[in-house]
Amino acid sequence: MATRMLEYHFQRVAAEKGYGDSKACFSLGFCQGDHVSFDGENPDLELLAERLLGGKQLEAAKQAIDKDMDVSIRDGRAYDNDLGQDLTSAEEHAAKELFFAIEEDLKNLQRELLRQGHDLILNGPGYEGEVLYERSTERFTLKVILFDEQEYDSWDASGEEDYDWAGIFDIIYGHMKFGYVRVVVENEDGEELGTSLIGNVWADAKNPWKSVRVGLRDTIEEAISEARKTVGMVKDELSEESA
Repeated sequence: MATRMLEYHFQRVAAEKGYGDSKACFSLGFCQGDHVSFDGENPDLELLAERLLGGKQLEAAKQAIDKDMDVSIRDGRAYDNDLGQDLTSAEEHAAKELFFAIEEDLKNLQRELLRQGHDLILNGPGYEGEVLYERSTERFTLKVILFDEQEYDSWDASGEEDYDWAGIFDIIYGHMKFGYVRVVVENEDGEELGTSLIGNVWADAKNPWKSVRVGLRDTIEEAISEARKTVGMVKDELSEESA
């Protein structure tokens, strides 16, 4: 699964939880050292307080926040740089409770995102690709392959992401696949005669070919057209079922 999608997902979830400016650091090699952690200087303490505390404790914590309570996130751990200035005993107690709650919440968040990161990778097409469709004649073979997005830049020139965040959860839950599609026409010796690419492809996990075939007609025709130019002709039956 592409590093950009993982990073986008982790930081989007962190922002929703109140760790808005935090940068995600992660390793997802399916080994003992796997981790997801965050670094950030300015978590949204008011949002965190509203999510993690309640009642009078919440109100006292907000007073401490207004009196310059300062918490930072480094290497996946919370640090109470300053609980606040001129706090009452109730405010100081609430500030400590908020800090302890943030510590625990951060640990739980990072564990959950580690699980989600593994699921994103496992439910993707993988670096070797997943053959969605294959059709062969006596001389030629047409393959439609969904690849992991790692090798295909799905972001536009401005650097803005175009991920569907709800779609990312669909990948995590095993409902959808995402990547780029490579269509290739080969001869009987496995030599490539024509290829075509298209990015940002979302496919139903249970029946990926059925869900994408109509949208890939032009891409398939481009690969067949290139193969025709390479060898002079390609049997028309290659495009019969894919059309």
